[in-house]
Amino acid sequence: MSSERVERGREVEVVVLDGEAVLFHRGRVHRLDLVGTRVWAMLDGTTTLDDLARELGREFDEGADRVRADIGAFLAHLGAEGLLEPGPPPPHAPGAASAPRRTQPPEGARCYEAMAFRFSLQADNEIGRYLHELFGQFSAADGSVDASYELTREVDEATVRFIVRRNGEIVLTTTRAWLAIAWMLWDTNQRVILHEREHVLVHAAALSIEDRAVVIPARMGSGKSTLAASLALRGFRYLTDEAAAIRLGQTAVTPYPRTMALATSTQALLPELRPTPSWRSRYQRRQWHVTASQLGGAPGPATATVSAVVALELRPGEPSALTQISRSEAFESLCRNAWNLAGLGDSGFRTLGQAVAGAACARLTFGDIPSAVEAVRGLLVTDRHRV
Repeated sequence: MSSERVERGREVEVVVLDGEAVLFHRGRVHRLDLVGTRVWAMLDGTTTLDDLARELGREFDEGADRVRADIGAFLAHLGAEGLLEPGPPPPHAPGAASAPRRTQPPEGARCYEAMAFRFSLQADNEIGRYLHELFGQFSAADGSVDASYELTREVDEATVRFIVRRNGEIVLTTTRAWLAIAWMLWDTNQRVILHEREHVLVHAAALSIEDRAVVIPARMGSGKSTLAASLALRGFRYLTDEAAAIRLGQTAVTPYPRTMALATSTQALLPELRPTPSWRSRYQRRQWHVTASQLGGAPGPATATVSAVVALELRPGEPSALTQISRSEAFESLCRNAWNLAGLGDSGFRTLGQAVAGAACARLTFGDIPSAVEAVRGLLVTDRHRV
């Protein structure tokens, strides 16, 4: 993280009162102190953690190493709360860039592979066991990795601390187990985006029936994870709730079935996914973690063709309704929500155009789950072939 540029979330509403920032995002309020407000103001997308440590170290007459650790924990918290923008991968010529340098993981670490990102996790404690379950769908054979994570639990008198290292460097120290878990899910997702060069990644949910996929681009807090979970529980195959991966030059969606993190505001809508009381419950008080295996859904082929694009508009309490939109509007929505389009150049742009060209395109005003599920199903399934 030390050399990566960090940008505050563009959709976060901010009010500054008496020098302290109050942030509003996804129905939640976050208040920053004077130092946090100063850091927030500097997150313009051109500043790195090293830059922040040097500048704030001078301002507050503190050593850069101590400041770097404090700011790193603060940025991890902002990222886990969805208050930072995902960083775009560096520009490259598709197919021409050399593969990132990989290293061998520590002995005893488990390996995982999510899209093009390979990583290992070494954690023998209970929270590590829980994380291994959350990453289980990405289990991979031993081999070189792009990043090695280690999570340790340390007890100092009455204080329990969770320490996360990436490639040997401490990136998070916290007394809150939920934050360590949220950070791990967030950081690995960030690196999936940073490492991907063979797919356009769209901030969207994607589900399929047999070989036909619906892609649902939407911003954070729009209900796409809630809708994706509802569709999966009703027979759709879960592909992703975060990054719809459309292979360059094709119209196929490659599954990226990461673990969902359902916020408290949506849990009442999905009682089927309430965690069973167990030792895991202590890690699910703030968010429900739902793995792909828990969602069930119908089996399907390795990839699915984009057959529908549905722009999502959340309207709680209203009946869900589907209205047709032009393919150009759907194309614009995919482009606006694509994370790595700039790095892929014309090939990424053409791929999204190709995907939309053969798809049914609509806008879904998402109010209630049953009618929303049936509306999306109607785009993919004919009367002759229902599931």
